[in-house]
Amino acid sequence: MREPRAVEVVGVGALNVDYIASASRLSQLMAEQVQESVARFEWNTEGPVDQASVVKAIERLGAASLDASLGGSAWLTIFTLAQLRLDVRLG
Repeated sequence: MREPRAVEVVGVGALNVDYIASASRLSQLMAEQVQESVARFEWNTEGPVDQASVVKAIERLGAASLDASLGGSAWLTIFTLAQLRLDVRLG
């Protein structure tokens, strides 16, 4: 019987739901709203956001223009390592 290997990489940190607005799916009429929304966020940073802010952003951009996906630095790192199919145990 093979002895189980210990976990070699453990992700500790953020697991977020990211809402990605695709420019091709947004109408020209919404360009002003998109610029205003973008101006409120700092690129390449993470931080807590209250539920009311998320709901307001989704309502302004329109749910049909958004794609939800998993995100967060820890999750993305572990996911990327898993996609590389290395002989490394992940946790």
